Amino acid sequence: MNNSKHRCFISYKSNAETTKLAARIKNEINGHPSLSRHLEPWFARDDLRHEHHPDAWKDVVSESFFIIYVIDPDFCSSNACMTELSEGLNSQEIWRTRFNQRKLRTIFAIQENRDYDFPKQISKNILIEQYITPLLESMETQLKLASPNLINNRFTFKDWPICSLRDDGILDLAIIIGSTGKEAPLGKTDEEKSELLADFSPYIGYADNTRPQSARVAEYLPYLVSSLERCSQKSIKYTQEKDAYNTSSIPEVYCDRTLFAHYQHIAKDRNIITIGGGDTNLYSRFFHRFYKDYLPIRFNDPTDSSEIFIFTEENSDTGPKIKKYTYDEDLVNTKNSSEHNQEWFHGLIAIRPNPFNPSKFVIWVAGLTALGTQAGMKILSDSPRELNNSIYSDTVAFKGDDHGTWRAKSYTII
Repeated sequence: MNNSKHRCFISYKSNAETTKLAARIKNEINGHPSLSRHLEPWFARDDLRHEHHPDAWKDVVSESFFIIYVIDPDFCSSNACMTELSEGLNSQEIWRTRFNQRKLRTIFAIQENRDYDFPKQISKNILIEQYITPLLESMETQLKLASPNLINNRFTFKDWPICSLRDDGILDLAIIIGSTGKEAPLGKTDEEKSELLADFSPYIGYADNTRPQSARVAEYLPYLVSSLERCSQKSIKYTQEKDAYNTSSIPEVYCDRTLFAHYQHIAKDRNIITIGGGDTNLYSRFFHRFYKDYLPIRFNDPTDSSEIFIFTEENSDTGPKIKKYTYDEDLVNTKNSSEHNQEWFHGLIAIRPNPFNPSKFVIWVAGLTALGTQAGMKILSDSPRELNNSIYSDTVAFKGDDHGTWRAKSYTII
């Protein structure tokens, strides 16, 4: 996936005619002077073959910005295709809410053969074109309507950690960590869980399993909390009466599953720091999948943290050149592991608007290993000048160093 482009999922019931039409649409988008700069046509079939849960196609729909449905009799008679289209309508509502644009359209359809009727309960909610040219024109209009929202991010690390404070110096911040596997269950039944995660599930995905977060990550929480407390105390000293110097505030800390079960309003009302990859922290998974294609530095998958991709400023014929750092668990206990472990200590920090409240921010810090995550937490605690010297003002990559102790002692911002 090209970091500078947004996914355009082309959905169709596979047969000779629809396969040809889908390929033509893809070629037309790639050759379009405007759409080709912003959209990457995607069939998703190869990706889905490697997924291990039955609802993976729902994640495909939720991860795509535009969706094109190729309509023919086979599509209309397929329960799977019709369910997929309904899911696309739900995705469109999410984008409308996110951008606060009720007339925005992110789903499109093309039906070349008009000898049969498309189901009325769906056709009233979707504009169906007969030819590719008006289809592309409609897509271009909607892309122009949405593009300012796709690229706008007013948060950078230049304001960290002051941006976490209210005007009176009190911290307006919550920290979310991953669970150890023993926290609050997400509902007693699948129905309860679906209702509980309704606001998050399109981006969490339909498989909510995580592995326990390493306790070594929590070891660095006091360091981060105390640094934020000092920042608050210093700000209060200069904004209130002189006797207020002994007053300070600290951030609240929540486990991801406990937050989803009991404190969802926190995720929607506060600035957030979410710690760890999406494989150990469900809120991190939500954030990663929500902003996935807009993050110039990110993990290979919202449910995995074994590879970090860095999209550099250099370009090649296929797009930005990519640096990749990998954690290979098979090498951990081998005699050659020391030759690779410095690569395992890489990580990322990103700041973006809170998806539920764009006036607030979310900071995501995560590493390939617990030590990498520790190093990222140490960077946020130290607030070094180098944090502002990354090629991206809102996303940085770093490498931790343990000096042989298996605890982050220092770091280098890449």
